[in-house]
Amino acid sequence: VRRAEQEATEAARSLTAARTRAARKLGREITAALEWLGMTGASIAVELRPLAEGLDAGGGKLGPLGAEAAELLFAPNPGEGRRPLERIASGGELSRLLLAVKRVLADREPVATYLFDEVDAGVSGEAARRVAAAIREVARHHQVLCVTHLPAVAAQGAAHFEGEKREETGRTVPAARARAAAERIDAIARRRGGAEPGAKARAAAAELVRRAAEEG
Repeated sequence: VRRAEQEATEAARSLTAARTRAARKLGREITAALEWLGMTGASIAVELRPLAEGLDAGGGKLGPLGAEAAELLFAPNPGEGRRPLERIASGGELSRLLLAVKRVLADREPVATYLFDEVDAGVSGEAARRVAAAIREVARHHQVLCVTHLPAVAAQGAAHFEGEKREETGRTVPAARARAAAERIDAIARRRGGAEPGAKARAAAAELVRRAAEEG
């Protein structure tokens, strides 16, 4: 038992050292991704906290996954102290934080499919373009299902589905219908020019789709 405890303690120490290096690197990379996505001044850090419960070993607690647990600490603005992410981030911030994390880990995670539900909420202009580019980058490694109202993001998809509601036997039924190439241009144009988009809105939508195809 003593020999097994010593081996487990030594393995945990090696794991702690590796995690400490990885935590610093991950924090820097996510912070850089947030900056790129338009969250200027926001920062993230990965804190490793010793376990409060577990097997007494090596002067601390030891569990099946090592001697510590990881927590993300977030500061949305310069000069603010970092606090636990789950307590202070707004919905929009959480969406872009998730996208930043997935962008950093895109080629390392085994997850097959990501669902982003309006991850672009509250952004426009250059920030919207960068959100779209980040989603496209994640999609190079995983299947991505993205719910969006932004033309710049919608243009990035390899396939386009448009949500709709219709009445059936007195009830409202939601549905999603695949759009062919021409229909897709119209759907994206409606995001720019309203329910009846004009020629300029359609031309702009077609240009977005063309650029996305070239970049992809």
